[in-house]
Amino acid sequence: PAGHTYVGGWADQARDHILVADVLADAAPEVVSEINGTWNRVTVWDLEGAPLANAQFGAGSSIPARNMRDLDLVDLDGDGRSEIVAATSAGLVVALDGDCARLWSTRVPSPPTVLEALPGGDGRAPTIVVGCQDGSVLALDAAGAIIARGRLAGAPTRVVELPIGAGPAAALGTATGEVAVFRP
Repeated sequence: PAGHTYVGGWADQARDHILVADVLADAAPEVVSEINGTWNRVTVWDLEGAPLANAQFGAGSSIPARNMRDLDLVDLDGDGRSEIVAATSAGLVVALDGDCARLWSTRVPSPPTVLEALPGGDGRAPTIVVGCQDGSVLALDAAGAIIARGRLAGAPTRVVELPIGAGPAAALGTATGEVAVFRP
């Protein structure tokens, strides 16, 4: 797409997520994915593989480094259109619309390792759970403000939504074997 920068090197780039949702509010799903490595970006394609939008995150370390740490889709503003939320090794959580325009970015105290967008519902706004290298766990609201904090003994390596009980909840696991439930 417009703004695309060619970067040579087969082993210098990787893709960790391929997500499908209607991010353009056109009643058809699109494909959203990131490129991680020498040059980092998030791209949106139609289901035929034609690129529609692109957000450049710039240069990074070659793989196996993870510059684009995590990626998820969630309807942040309740309009029925999923927004893109990305976590980077530079310590940022960034929200993009379906055209890959930046809605907001939030610097977190330690580089994120994992991210999970918990959808809203029952009158609740969505919550974004971010696990960081220093073991901190943060909850961000739909506008990117930090609304809750927690702490783990190690860096989270996985986070999943827990669809239980009232209100948002996530389970996080660390490389040291710790598993904890976080309820922002």
